[in-house]
Amino acid sequence: MHANTAITALVAPAQHAERVGPRLPEGVATFLSVAELLTTSDLPAGLVLVGPGVSLADAAGMSRELRVRGGHWGVIHLEWTEDGAVSALPISMGYLQSLDDVLTAARPDSVAPVLELGVVLRHVARARHDINNPLTSALAETQLLLMDVDEGELRESLETIQRQIRRIRDLVAELSVLRPPAPSPPRPPGPESSR
Repeated sequence: MHANTAITALVAPAQHAERVGPRLPEGVATFLSVAELLTTSDLPAGLVLVGPGVSLADAAGMSRELRVRGGHWGVIHLEWTEDGAVSALPISMGYLQSLDDVLTAARPDSVAPVLELGVVLRHVARARHDINNPLTSALAETQLLLMDVDEGELRESLETIQRQIRRIRDLVAELSVLRPPAPSPPRPPGPESSR
């Protein structure tokens, strides 16, 4: 994603859009649903803020559709914290950012990137770790339960759960190819530096 990607749209139900809308820069389009956003073909590429009330399935579908359109798109989920503040939710739930920080970084004149590739990749690594821990526990518990259950509907249900947990585990493992680049080793002095 380019460092200075601007916020182009907010997708949120009316009650949430009213709360966030006034804080957004002028010109940001507000949509009450993902379907409404996707029917707008002239929307410029940029960051799309997704408010509470938009299902993860709808947000994922929107992300896929926007990638097909081309350009540099990004999706940032918003949530309300217990104290009523609006926070931006990157990939890992452990890293909330204030909406004001995201808005400052997304200004066209900002030199601060919204999401640098290295930061995104660190979030992916953290998310993999955050997902794998409970996943491993769930798989182990399911396997223990399967040892105690004979044939029948309960066993079939447990086997389905086990298959789905393994499927999630495999999908998360595929994310291991996304790693922050290793720092390049220092270059030896060339002939120009000895002059």
